[in-house]
Amino acid sequence: MTMLEERNGITYRNANENDVPMIFQKIKDLAEYVGKTEEVISTEEDIYNILFVKKIGYAVVAESEADIVGLLIYYDIFSTFKGKAGIYIEDLIVDRDHRHMGIGKTLLELAFKIAGNGYVEWMCLRHNVSAQEFYKKMGSEYIDEWILFRKNL
Repeated sequence: MTMLEERNGITYRNANENDVPMIFQKIKDLAEYVGKTEEVISTEEDIYNILFVKKIGYAVVAESEADIVGLLIYYDIFSTFKGKAGIYIEDLIVDRDHRHMGIGKTLLELAFKIAGNGYVEWMCLRHNVSAQEFYKKMGSEYIDEWILFRKNL
């Protein structure tokens, strides 16, 4: 367990295998919050395999009194145009009763630090206006020239 930072009584650290049940619960909580509960077909085992067996994803947890109250899940990406590596944020989650305490800001700042001199990308649902405003305050830019495509296999 690597502690990355501590601010205002919140410890930010790399997730470990014991965190998987709480990480998975946070993922389900996020899906419920955005009205996409039916889209969660992953399992705790899937999350465990991605983060700790295949190691193709990474997680940072924000912990308060042994409870995970915030979560950053990301993976490595690169741009052939930029000639740089970066990270893609899959999930940035802060519990409702822990919002407006700087946890999301700290998790995003840690993502920027992890990316080094590369770049960080993520998506946000169109209707999540408060998150969009937060991201803009953090100096992020909205990119609307690309259209997301997906093929589930």
